[in-house]
Amino acid sequence: MLKRIKGKLDLIVEKSFKQRAFRASAAAERNALVNARECLRRPLTMKSNPVRVRLELTNACNLNCVFCYRPHFSTRDRSLLTPEHVERLAPILRTAKFVSLSQKAEPLASPHFIKVLEKVSVYKPICSLYTNGQLLSREISEALVKNRVHFVTVSLSAYGDKYARLHRGGRFDKLVSNIKTLNEIKKRRRSVFPRLRISFVLRPDTVEFLEDAVRFAKEYKFSEGVQLLSFFRFTDEDKSMEPALNWRKYEGAVRSFRALAEREGVMLDSALDVEDGMRSAVVSEYAARCYEPWESYNVTPGGSVLPCTQAGAVMSNMITGDPLAIWNNKKFQAYRSHMTCRPFNRDCLECWHCRYVSPLVTGKKAARLDRIFDTFHRR
Repeated sequence: MLKRIKGKLDLIVEKSFKQRAFRASAAAERNALVNARECLRRPLTMKSNPVRVRLELTNACNLNCVFCYRPHFSTRDRSLLTPEHVERLAPILRTAKFVSLSQKAEPLASPHFIKVLEKVSVYKPICSLYTNGQLLSREISEALVKNRVHFVTVSLSAYGDKYARLHRGGRFDKLVSNIKTLNEIKKRRRSVFPRLRISFVLRPDTVEFLEDAVRFAKEYKFSEGVQLLSFFRFTDEDKSMEPALNWRKYEGAVRSFRALAEREGVMLDSALDVEDGMRSAVVSEYAARCYEPWESYNVTPGGSVLPCTQAGAVMSNMITGDPLAIWNNKKFQAYRSHMTCRPFNRDCLECWHCRYVSPLVTGKKAARLDRIFDTFHRR
């Protein structure tokens, strides 16, 4: 049982489709084992420290992609997470197995990105980030390789001359040049890291680019291949864009996409919201399968600590308070308590992540079981 659950808690490792085991520091590995056992019991007070730490370095993004949900969650907050703030997180970071340097914004837009990365890399976690790649300068690429970032996912759902139509504000030629530079640095340093992956959002205006994604991944050495995500609407006017509502229109293209990926030896991760592999979306059931408040520590640019990346409830602020003490403070304990009993946390009732994986599109309340554990799959 422990082995099965721990496998699900390690979804970030499963981003390596070969299921290769990546190890963090000895302290982080010991903590992860204790945490996995605790997650089975779901106590209000944790003896282990957070396994996952997600740092949002900035609220800014340099692009305005048509399929992004950011416009629906706009903020005027210009806060930046600084290297000094990250130093305060030392008690949390030294036992964290997984550290993500992005949540909803563009991490490379932070002027502190390299210095923050250097602070984090000291603890030797399994490190990842998500980017549009436009700001991937030579200096940043050198830092990614030098500091052994394990995974970099690039948002890329259109190619060639049509790239800028969907990734508004971006240039395809610049992205290609940046990826080439990163690969040259990896080759010079004889490093396989960071392992690259394409994140492709499926909707009517991107379906024509499915096979381009496979070819791009092969040509530019995206060792993690392509992750295929379903577009999710936030407004009724975009309802026709959701693949889950008209899945038959996509089946043929996705089938060809998968066949091409297999022929070309490109790894593929499909996180599509279709009927196969669905489960009940009753709050008490999906919340009981979510381990976020027991395993993750999510920090906003202003230092607020959240129990999950989609939460609105703030546990405290790590800039003004003790970062480690926050992990078991009264607010965190109460939040854990209301994950499994009424009244459920408002965040859980209104979680857009859970609504994403449980759309009322087939007349059934359904959601994918295997995508609730880590919001990496829903960025």
